[in-house]
Amino acid sequence: MRNLLLAIILPALILGCTNNKNESTEVEELSDIERIAKAYGIDNFHDLKQLQYTFNVARQDTLLVSRKWVWNKESGDIIMINQGDTVNYKLSDITEDLKTTDHRFINDKYWLLFPFQLVWDKDMTPTNMGMHKAPISGQQRTKLTIQYGSEGGYTPGDAYDLYLDENWIIREWEFRKSGKDSPGSAISWEGYTDYNGIKIATNHNNIESGLRIYFTDIIFE
Repeated sequence: MRNLLLAIILPALILGCTNNKNESTEVEELSDIERIAKAYGIDNFHDLKQLQYTFNVARQDTLLVSRKWVWNKESGDIIMINQGDTVNYKLSDITEDLKTTDHRFINDKYWLLFPFQLVWDKDMTPTNMGMHKAPISGQQRTKLTIQYGSEGGYTPGDAYDLYLDENWIIREWEFRKSGKDSPGSAISWEGYTDYNGIKIATNHNNIESGLRIYFTDIIFE
């Protein structure tokens, strides 16, 4: 996971205030990734002070991973509770012995907030591929390919093929490790729940492997 669309034009009316000038209209055109982030409520994310959530991984109903996170956005303090152990650190102070924990935080946060990472990350290129058949549902969806750069982060070069509905919501994706051209791992985006105006996909399933990634105990304050 990375450190880990068709544009619609929205008019913004700007009124001229001087006596001898006519009213002028400027057009604000959002990019595909901006539309996705807005659809998920990124404007409401800025008001949050703290996030809590538990990242879970199960296979065939057997729980493999369960990590609880508390992220104080204002101070940058992170708390991880994993198998009874608690780790505290600051995002601004990642020492060598904290890299494994920070890698887990980045991975779990990407699953939770990937639609926002699209506008936060600067080392990736989005490409709108038009309408394509989604790998799980078989429905025609807008396909947006996200290709990360070959340097930086914990897993450089990864690629994601997002399959979006008409409201810019991710319904499925294919993950392609290191950007390989071959079909990747198809995973659903479902169980959408609203948390203070922020839309979160709480459930992800890979039918072939029986792998399920899901979130519990979500609190946004």
